[in-house]
Amino acid sequence: MDDNLTISIGHFSMASNFLHLVSNILMETVNQGNVHQLWTTPRSDIDKFYEEQTKWSDFRIMTPTLFLFFHGIELVLKGANYKIGNPKKKPSHNLASLFDEFKENYPLQHKLIAALDKYIYPTATNCPLIYNFNHSNNFDNSSNFYEALKYPYSKGLEKCYQHTEIRFLNDAGIPAYSDIVQDIFMIRAEIANIK
Repeated sequence: MDDNLTISIGHFSMASNFLHLVSNILMETVNQGNVHQLWTTPRSDIDKFYEEQTKWSDFRIMTPTLFLFFHGIELVLKGANYKIGNPKKKPSHNLASLFDEFKENYPLQHKLIAALDKYIYPTATNCPLIYNFNHSNNFDNSSNFYEALKYPYSKGLEKCYQHTEIRFLNDAGIPAYSDIVQDIFMIRAEIANIK
């Protein structure tokens, strides 16, 4: 087995790749205007035209994009854990636990803590997009991302996850997506400063 530093670097590298992909997706969503309604003259290829014009719209891409985003955050937190030689025997997907451990182990990483807190423990003011999603699904934090952004129903099929809070936002979603992109740039830069 590789040493903890090598494992940590692997996690940071993969986290950076996931976050890079998310920023590219969201920048394209912003650049395309996040439209889901089109006003056009009747055309024979309307279905194909509509699909092409809305291929970057949040109603098509936001659920899997946020899954990739939170998975990138998970990898950052796990990489930091490995860096100090403190891996769990069985890694968890629970972002709140991983983040709380990160804050304890890296209290001087103020910028990274503030950015991650915004997405793991969102509020109506600091990140309404994620807050509204968590609130509509009765989540206290973003730890349920692994199931709620990956499946339409809970494991036992007793709960249908609500995704409307992160889809069909049109212009209203653009500021949130732009904020996520800016935070990703900062998070990726700060990975190198985790000591």
